[in-house]
Amino acid sequence: MQQHEDAMARAYEGMRTRRPLEQDTTLLGEDRMRWTGVYVVLYTDSQPTHVGFFGSSGD
Repeated sequence: MQQHEDAMARAYEGMRTRRPLEQDTTLLGEDRMRWTGVYVVLYTDSQPTHVGFFGSSGD
């Protein structure tokens, strides 16, 4: 869980500091199109423990 929280914190920090045309290489940058989603499997001691979901609706 801490891995996901750290990655999301880096992604939000990147949103605040990235130049307008600079490519987003964070987790949030993986989901750019409407009606798409991404999931990440989080591991603790080599065992899957959580699944993180994020994405965009088409509304």
